[in-house]
Amino acid sequence: LLFNRNKINIPQPLIITCGESDCATCIECGLYNAVSIPMGDQNTQWLSEEWEFLNNFETIVLVHDNDEAGRKFVKEVSRRLGEYRVKIVDIPEIVQVDVKRVFVKDLNEYLYYCGKDAVVEVINNAKETEIPSIVDYTEIEEFDMSDVGGFTSGFEGLDRCLGKFYEGTTNILTGITGSGKSSFLSTMICRSIEQG
Repeated sequence: LLFNRNKINIPQPLIITCGESDCATCIECGLYNAVSIPMGDQNTQWLSEEWEFLNNFETIVLVHDNDEAGRKFVKEVSRRLGEYRVKIVDIPEIVQVDVKRVFVKDLNEYLYYCGKDAVVEVINNAKETEIPSIVDYTEIEEFDMSDVGGFTSGFEGLDRCLGKFYEGTTNILTGITGSGKSSFLSTMICRSIEQG
């Protein structure tokens, strides 16, 4: 079970940390809706054990350690919880302390070196998870479809609807047995060869 689970206010975002000391850091900084996973960030069995509880939250904030295991933890857990509702806290790996630069392993060390305000700020500035399969249409450059290679079918009605069979696209041909799918496909292969 998640450490500190019994003190969570469900309507608020849930902060999930990788260790009890990081959870205690959140609480010390006034971020009381924090829990810690059991048995380290390589264990993900808690997801199935706590699934019903976790489904109560619209927003889940993941705080990971600054190491390879922490990065794997974020990738796996955010995918399983649903990227649409997960935010990731990026704790700075290097901080300036007096005259030297210090590596920061986790949230507890970040509190030690930078103070409560810095912890609150880094958690409040958690970034939304990137969903690899989603494309933001505002980032797609406009282009003219007539510039895309392809070939026409030679059938006036089909060419009027499709324009042409564009390179890099998939077309599915379906129909009942004996309806001419193979003949049509053979014709399209010949048309594509004729048109280069």
